[in-house]
Amino acid sequence: MKLISNAFDIGKEIKRDIDAFRGRLETASMDAIKQSVSGLKLSLRMMTVAAGLGQMLANTWRDSTRGGKRLVFPQRGKSAEPSGVIFSRAPEIISSFDKGAIIRAGGKGIYLALPTQDTPKGPRGKPYTPSQWPVQRYGELEFVPSHKGGFLVANLVRSYDKVSGAQKGVRKATKRRKNAGREVEQIIMFYLVPQAKIGKRFDVQQEASKWLANMRSIFDASMSKKN
Repeated sequence: MKLISNAFDIGKEIKRDIDAFRGRLETASMDAIKQSVSGLKLSLRMMTVAAGLGQMLANTWRDSTRGGKRLVFPQRGKSAEPSGVIFSRAPEIISSFDKGAIIRAGGKGIYLALPTQDTPKGPRGKPYTPSQWPVQRYGELEFVPSHKGGFLVANLVRSYDKVSGAQKGVRKATKRRKNAGREVEQIIMFYLVPQAKIGKRFDVQQEASKWLANMRSIFDASMSKKN
């Protein structure tokens, strides 16, 4: 009977050890997925900003619902094989810059208006669009056709820094500026094209692969802390 009792006690001890190890395994796995999901989200946001696409688009990368619930599964309890979700609220825009895309204006006689380096910037620091063009400040835009589309030009004078001589921008060709001898130029403000190609700006899969590879080290560090 004692032999049976000892074997039973050993069995219970082994079960406790297995249960304890499973608990550590599940905790470490959940730690790894949570940290990786959070880290990847931040990396994707930084990548988007670094590509020059702005903080607003960067903030579309999410790892939670509108209610703030983290998209790590299981959402209750623990698992040795958890999963996580990261997504963008602007998937079509993100996909265009991730893979590259061709944007078409949509029909005959309709064009995309691409600003030039001379196009003045609006209050938010972005170039004006034709629909936003401040006529009273810069004068009317004129359409100049070409065989592929055309141009929108404005009759302006260039403004230069008095010390460095570098161009500061453009100004309306007012009567006062003309009388002062300022040269009036017909400056291209927008290129009108039937389509435009968006080049690849970043690689979402490459960034995800980095965090997938890093997940093992996060797991190992978490397992060590549970010893």
